[in-house]
Amino acid sequence: MQISNWLTAATLMTSVALQAQTPPNLANMQRFNGTVESVNGKTLKVKSNEAGSIDVRLMPNTLIMVRQSATLQEIDANSFIGCTAVKQPSGEMFASECHLFPESMRGTGEGHNPMGPPATTMTNGTVATMTNGSVQSASGNPGGPLLKVAYKGGEQSIHITPKTELTKIVAGDAAMLKPGVRVAGGARPAADGVADVIMLNVMQ
Repeated sequence: MQISNWLTAATLMTSVALQAQTPPNLANMQRFNGTVESVNGKTLKVKSNEAGSIDVRLMPNTLIMVRQSATLQEIDANSFIGCTAVKQPSGEMFASECHLFPESMRGTGEGHNPMGPPATTMTNGTVATMTNGSVQSASGNPGGPLLKVAYKGGEQSIHITPKTELTKIVAGDAAMLKPGVRVAGGARPAADGVADVIMLNVMQ
């Protein structure tokens, strides 16, 4: 099975119940996304956007989550978030999307890491400060809230704009996985060729 390298672990979540008290181990995971074609017990056939139809298997500890729309009012100091942002020539970072994580997933993917597209990064951390205002940024872009996101070893200042997609992660369950449902997830290939799903995000 061919699935692309795991890039955005912070956005790919899910489980039969939100019981995990520690963040899931993201090491060696690979990313997939697409539409559920069929369900056979714990095995899903997914029409992948990257590699055609693939088979993935739910595990007892698979984390199943749902991504829903969020508002700025739901983000405050001490919120744990993940933001995909693009660095401008001015050095400023503007978020294309930010995800608000539940308290039980605090620490998931914490850090500041490069992503595939040029100058694009993923920052998972705790909101240290959130400055509201409409002052124009140094690059001349319309101003908006500025989040200072702290993580072990550093922090980043990230602008939120009217185009930033804001979402929140909530618990889901296996009953939601039916043909036609869009999913995105992270899995580890197994010896029998069916990847074991560690995290699965149901797209709504």
